[in-house]
Amino acid sequence: MKPFFVGLALTAPTVAVLLYFSLQGRQQITYEQQEFHAKQDVDDAKFDADFAAGWDGKSIAIPKKTAIADASKKLDSMIAAHAAANAENVQDVKDLRDSMEIASGEKKPDGKSAAETAALKKELGRGGAP
Repeated sequence: MKPFFVGLALTAPTVAVLLYFSLQGRQQITYEQQEFHAKQDVDDAKFDADFAAGWDGKSIAIPKKTAIADASKKLDSMIAAHAAANAENVQDVKDLRDSMEIASGEKKPDGKSAAETAALKKELGRGGAP
């Protein structure tokens, strides 16, 4: 039974990292879809305004001038949120890589006390000696 638990202890962090990255990819796709829809809303509002201005003979409801501005603001806020989330994800990956290198002994912790290093190793599942 001991080899089973050792194998489980070694594979659990790997599964957690893979799950983390797979969920991160889904979040990226969601952001891209939201940006696409916002861009489509801007294009729709511009087209409706141009079409209404050029329509002959029949009156149609001209979209409000603020519709284009509102859609553009929404798009800009989505792009800014996407950029912030992307920067956060990049920093998370760097932190994860540094933590794994410290836990494996490939890198010395910068300015970390022995207690912080031990807590980090314990968090990554390498707390005890083999």
